[in-house]
Amino acid sequence: MGFDKVLHFWACFVACFLAGFVSPVTGIAFACGLAIGKETGDYFNPNSSGYVGDLLADAVGIIAAVIARWFIC
Repeated sequence: MGFDKVLHFWACFVACFLAGFVSPVTGIAFACGLAIGKETGDYFNPNSSGYVGDLLADAVGIIAAVIARWFIC
């Protein structure tokens, strides 16, 4: 697991957690859109590539944020 995966986790965790103050569905949708948009951009960028591992790290971050909001809020 590289540092890149840690960044993916925390970016989606923070995005989902903060947008979740609007509503839980908004938080999940915003973070999923962020993750899918990033990987789609990477896939079509000739200097980069999209990775399933990055999406997995994003998904774990989103799930962790939903669980954290459930316990905290």
